[in-house]
Parts: sequence; C-alpha cells; structure tokens
Amino acid sequence: MSLLEWTLAARSVVSAAASLDRLSSQKLRRRWRFFARNLRARAHSRKIHRFLPVLAEAFNHPWIAGVELKIRFWPGNETTVGRLWRMYKSLPAQSMHWDAPITVTVFRERRGKKRQALCMSFYVAGDVLYIAQIQGVWKTDVPKELRAWPRIFIEACRTFAQRENLRAVMVPKAATLYSYRNPFLMPDLLPWARQNALSRIRDSMKMLYDKNAVDLGFRPDGDWFRSDS
Repeated sequence: MSLLEWTLAARSVVSAAASLDRLSSQKLRRRWRFFARNLRARAHSRKIHRFLPVLAEAFNHPWIAGVELKIRFWPGNETTVGRLWRMYKSLPAQSMHWDAPITVTVFRERRGKKRQALCMSFYVAGDVLYIAQIQGVWKTDVPKELRAWPRIFIEACRTFAQRENLRAVMVPKAATLYSYRNPFLMPDLLPWARQNALSRIRDSMKMLYDKNAVDLGFRPDGDWFRSDS
C-alpha cells in the first residue's frame, strides 16, 4: 500500500468513526459513562482532592492566578444555575466542555479578573488514572516557562499516582478522542480552508497527546499510552 493509499484509508476510518460518534446511542453512552465516572470520583473524593497540592506546586508561577480541582456532574458548559451561582459568588466564568468529571483549571489574571487558561480532565478506574483531556483556552499566551504545561500536568499525574499507590497513568492516543474526530470548525469555512484547519487541529492534538506521552517514556497500550507507577 502506498503512502497516499494509507493516508486515504486512515482518513476513511476516522470519518466513519466520526459519523458513529454522532449517533444518539453513542451520545447517550458517553453521557452515561461520564455519570458513572462522576459517581466513582465522588466515592473517592478525599483521595482525589489530595491531588490539588501536587498541582499547585507543579504550576507555581507568577503568571498563574490559581488552580482549581473540581468533580463535575455535567460534561458540557455549565448550566444557567451554575453560571448564576458563579456570578453571585464572584467566581471566574467557566466555558470549557469537559470530557471527564474530574477537572483541573489553571487560571490567569486578565483585566483584573481570573480567566480560564489551561484545562485538563481525568478519571480514575481500577486504581489507574486516565487522562481524558489536555486543552488550552483559545488566545491564551502562555509564558515561555510554562509552554511545556501539558508535560507538567502529565508529570503531576504520575507524582500523584505514586503517592496514592495507583498502578498506572494513561494518556489517550489522539486519534481515539472525540475532539480529534469531531473538532469544532467555523461553519462558514470554504472546503479547502476547512480541510487545512482540520489537519492543523489533528496535528496539534498528536503533538499534545502522542508526542508528549512518548517523550515522557509512556509505552503504547491499545488506545492509550501507559506509564506504570
């Protein structure tokens, strides 16, 4: 098989998976999985919140205005009630769509307010920590000392796993992620611009997940990269 044939075949597989992702049954399955992981996280919330000091130490930098760890019930943007509660308490707004119920938000200060800057989510199952999401907020200009922030987060996960006697940390392969197969694209893009944007997003995600995991010594394990504690 030539390189062109292999590339076209790989695109066909991703396209088929993307179509499957959008089925109502798959959406329901993802929602149920999120709910089950939320219940498991709440049952072990004391252990999970011991991760916060590890994160605070890892992201100790003047640019950072705070680190939040939260167990969330809802995967998408916050409900109206949640937004009103944050306004009432003068808390920073949240705009992230979460892929797993245990979420980490690194805030920066902008125009006198705390803003989301770097976001991660994960879940724990069978004494294994599974990273689900590593995502920066659009137009966030990270200082050079923190440009390796995805690796900082992955290493913090390994430190936490070792302290809590978890068996392993897993990083997903980019191509397995919903956001890789179904990235957000502006609806008014021309076909050629749409394809370029799609390729750029997917290349970026491969760097974010696959390359960082391999560079940190994780080994392939099915749909994941694995590092034993």
